[in-house]
Amino acid sequence: MLSSIPYDVTRVAWFFGYPMGITDAFLEDMQSTPGMLGIGLGLAIASTVGGVLTHGLIARWGEVWPRWVPFKAGRPVALATAIVPALLVAVVLIPGGLQMIRGGDQPFGWGTNYPAMLWVPWGVALGIATLGYYLRRRGTCGHCARG
Repeated sequence: MLSSIPYDVTRVAWFFGYPMGITDAFLEDMQSTPGMLGIGLGLAIASTVGGVLTHGLIARWGEVWPRWVPFKAGRPVALATAIVPALLVAVVLIPGGLQMIRGGDQPFGWGTNYPAMLWVPWGVALGIATLGYYLRRRGTCGHCARG
């Protein structure tokens, strides 16, 4: 999902010493706090991977394991393997983004919370994609024989 890109770009920029969307003083504070920029980079990478996996809910490779996945290649992806993590992330993204909206302007610059405001549409889109994935993959009902 493209809504993660602003968040990811700002955190990567901070890691490499560019104060994108924040004050120079705040970047210096983060640089002097052990591990802080590394955690931000890790979150940016996780966010990027999450965006790619979100696409898997609508792509063929989200239904059948790709050939490069050892021991799973060509086998169907179990519903719970995709649905459980996607729903958990959607449930976290929406209130997290709403909290950033509620926080409003921050004294350290727009980069501290504006990019994370896009988590709300990402969470909603992820929830909708997860529902669509479930409806498409669930098969026929054993009781009523409907799909």
